[in-house]
Amino acid sequence: MAAEVAKRAGVNWIVTGKILRLEPNYVLTSQIEHAVTGEIRNTQSVQGEAGEDLFNVIDKLTTEIRMDLSLPEEAGEEPDQSVADITTHSIEAYRYYLEGMDYLNKGYGTEAQASFEKSLENDSTFAMAYLRLASADIPTTSKEKKKMIEKALHYSERSNKKEKMYIESYHAELIGDESGALKGYQSIVNAYPDETEAYYSLGRLHFYCGNVEPALENLTRVIEINPLDKRAYAALAHFYQTLGDIEKSIWAINELISIAPDEADPYDTRGYLYAYRGNVNKAIESFKESVKRDPEFGSLSGLGHMYLFKEEYENAEKCYRQEVASENEYRRAWGRLHLASIPLYQGKLNEALVNLDRVISEDQLDGFEGYPHVWKLNLRSLVHLEKKNREQALSDARRFIDACNKIAAVEDVYYDDPIAMLLARNKEISEAERYLNSLKDKIQDSSAEKMSWYWLASGWLEMEKSNIDAACVHFEKANEFHKGFIFRYSLALAYLKANRLGEAVQVLEQALKIYDATRAFYAIYAVKAYYCLGLAYEKSGSARKAAEQYQIFLDIWKNADPDLEALNDAREHLSRLKGT
Repeated sequence: MAAEVAKRAGVNWIVTGKILRLEPNYVLTSQIEHAVTGEIRNTQSVQGEAGEDLFNVIDKLTTEIRMDLSLPEEAGEEPDQSVADITTHSIEAYRYYLEGMDYLNKGYGTEAQASFEKSLENDSTFAMAYLRLASADIPTTSKEKKKMIEKALHYSERSNKKEKMYIESYHAELIGDESGALKGYQSIVNAYPDETEAYYSLGRLHFYCGNVEPALENLTRVIEINPLDKRAYAALAHFYQTLGDIEKSIWAINELISIAPDEADPYDTRGYLYAYRGNVNKAIESFKESVKRDPEFGSLSGLGHMYLFKEEYENAEKCYRQEVASENEYRRAWGRLHLASIPLYQGKLNEALVNLDRVISEDQLDGFEGYPHVWKLNLRSLVHLEKKNREQALSDARRFIDACNKIAAVEDVYYDDPIAMLLARNKEISEAERYLNSLKDKIQDSSAEKMSWYWLASGWLEMEKSNIDAACVHFEKANEFHKGFIFRYSLALAYLKANRLGEAVQVLEQALKIYDATRAFYAIYAVKAYYCLGLAYEKSGSARKAAEQYQIFLDIWKNADPDLEALNDAREHLSRLKGT
């Protein structure tokens, strides 16, 4: 594989090495070979003193390699820093760090977290391990991530120039300074033109800031340097999907699978891409391939969602219960949340509330307060709103806010918008406005991704204030970046209230082709979308199409709680249409 990467990237020479002896002293060997022909150019061997640190011996070997490589003059001017001085003196710490990086590259955030924590148990001053624990891929709260990046900064004096630049750039990103982060990552690639991680970070961040061209340019550069970089292909698959370029999205995901056919992550990614395009059966096939490779990876949730949408509730429950049986606390907590989707999708709101009470208690018994826990409180408030239990809905909204404040860093913005949206839905207009004003101050001139959630919450606020035209404008802005189910559904609802029926029909039809994770979470709306489409068709004069949508809605909610307003209204509308 190394030869293939080198050939495609235009590299001439490959350096390989091994530890020949551990005791009584280290003996290290290496060789320089031609990337294509395999011709051995030079070999090196160094022997450490008895008791000498491994990293000191590595430094000696590095010197030998540089002498044999005939590097350009500029390389000779670079300072020779000790490996131990810029990483760690602990072999075990470094081993666990490399193990964590391997897990991260395969998409195993929880396992990576455990490895980085073990690394720090062996060297509590290892700055790069702290940096990795602050990564978005590690399943921890924003408060914990902030703590980790601050520690990385604190110990960064032991890091080399490049590592310090990464730490400072990611710190800027984590506190919401996207402009500073972009400048930092750009400085890295200016100084180190083949640094794929920095190009990847630039691509990812540019995309979320709405800068499509530089995003794709930087990710393409990653592949030019390393044609087997899995992260770049996964990102491109998602980005092209978001841009509506299905052909390129499929190309990227197939490239990823060809690179890592035995890993779970590529099939999981492909499953969600198929689901987003409305191809539930192909999504199921991909999720099954992922589960086959590793049942603990996390694809059981996606597989369960697809069965939910197909109304195969026993299969969905089986998947979710397998999640609950996981040894990982985050997967258990997600599984508990997903179980509530099954009765919600069927309109069994009373049963869902009983289930939510139980799983919230189970989280508490687990001592778990993370992301999937707080969303159970959010969901319970939404269920009470649907049942017109305003007092209980507001009580749960308050609990949701308290839970968010426990786990969110002060400058964190990812909880403000759902808090504002939930307050607005509960008619707490002034408080919702305060949250949104505070959020706008935090994220002004920020990424398109963050702004899209702000506009979504603002749209719901205006809708609750009966400013429907303003709500439409806000939802339209939100949909410029995000086009997932809840974004499309919210926009369609505003169009319907504004009597913009043609647009409501178009957006609802689009929403009902999207089977993403938000549709499973908002399971009530996932089904009510058929009811809303029926209303839009009926008001447009398309009686037959309206009747079809009402019937789909009523079929899914055939065992729903009998007192639900939408259920009884749909029956009346369908009866009236059949009678004409």
